[in-house]
Amino acid sequence: MQLKLILLISFLTCSAFAGGKLDLSVGGYSLEAETSKAKGSDSGIGAYHINYSFEVYEQIELSLGYTVLMSETFTGDLGYGVDAFIHSFHSPLPLKS
Repeated sequence: MQLKLILLISFLTCSAFAGGKLDLSVGGYSLEAETSKAKGSDSGIGAYHINYSFEVYEQIELSLGYTVLMSETFTGDLGYGVDAFIHSFHSPLPLKS
């Protein structure tokens, strides 16, 4: 069985908390799935994300977050998961403190 899945999420983010280290995001999603027997799609507003970033080394940040997708904005089918990212802020030019 072949499964094709495309998920696009776009967020409107607010980073005003904790000096820009805590991000709260709300956005929309577009989902398409296909198997050998069926094909379907769904889209709408219902993607929610919270993320906290902290510096682990000079110019390197670790971000930990949680994302929730709801098919009917606040109800309906639910998808969720933990997110982890490493951000590197290297510059070819010397950084001034």
